[in-house]
Amino acid sequence: MPDNKVLFGVKNAHIALQKNLKGKAVAITGPCTVDGSLTVVVTSGVITGSPKSVPVAITSAAQGTAELVATAIAAAVTGDTAIATKYTCTALGSVVTLMAKDEYEDATLAIDITEATTGVTHGTPIDTETISFATPKPVPGTVSLNIEPEGEEFNFYADNGPYYSVTTNNGYTGEMEIAIMPDEQLIDLLGNEVDNNGMLVEVADGKQKAFALLIQVDGNVKNRRTVYYNCKVSRPSTENTTTEEGIEVATETYPLVIQPIELNGKKITKGRVELLNTPSAGNTAMYNNFFTVVQLPVFGE
Repeated sequence: MPDNKVLFGVKNAHIALQKNLKGKAVAITGPCTVDGSLTVVVTSGVITGSPKSVPVAITSAAQGTAELVATAIAAAVTGDTAIATKYTCTALGSVVTLMAKDEYEDATLAIDITEATTGVTHGTPIDTETISFATPKPVPGTVSLNIEPEGEEFNFYADNGPYYSVTTNNGYTGEMEIAIMPDEQLIDLLGNEVDNNGMLVEVADGKQKAFALLIQVDGNVKNRRTVYYNCKVSRPSTENTTTEEGIEVATETYPLVIQPIELNGKKITKGRVELLNTPSAGNTAMYNNFFTVVQLPVFGE
């Protein structure tokens, strides 16, 4: 059977809650002109020994651009265990960003650069925010996933005919049918609560939470895996009937909305991956770890 000719069978459905992580960013505006060092001071209520002073050696020969200075700062901050266990420090171009890891977000976070000898200059630290995802959790008993694209086509006519055409991508709407949603995920996704006696309660003003939906579709030799990055479900429709001569399994059908989201500077809706005929190391790692962590796109310049 040729590759990708037939697709059927949804399995391995996973849900990963979406999280907004907050942090601080500071731009390096001028490179090193004289060999020396600078000090990065990180203050946070969740860091042991805060404020933490991190020395960074800078040389004009090795760190002659603002971008390389930012890289050296990020490496030094990452090397401090007390900071690295609670925050992720990265350099993108000449901007150094310090982002909280999951539950370690702290409103008192501050980053400062003390420079006296190297000529390095920097801007004022600013608040920054990024989207992350929790560890995917399996949704057992997935029956089907039916989705339809949402968007409009616009046609402009000139010269007595179609002159320009564009289609908007507003994501998808559809339904997710499963045997029964685990209580833990009803709490996460629909804002249900558990009372003191263990009863799961549907709260009328419970807040829906966004999540990534990961699935595998069988039917071809490569078993394609797909992630929808920005999903929300609403209350399910259910049907309960009395037992008659045969057994009929009752399922739950959840209305599903999938919308575009901005990640890494691009508005994206979904991603899919399968093993290439000659897989690269990156392709193999992405495929094998697909249900372990939400795979984000990596674009070249």
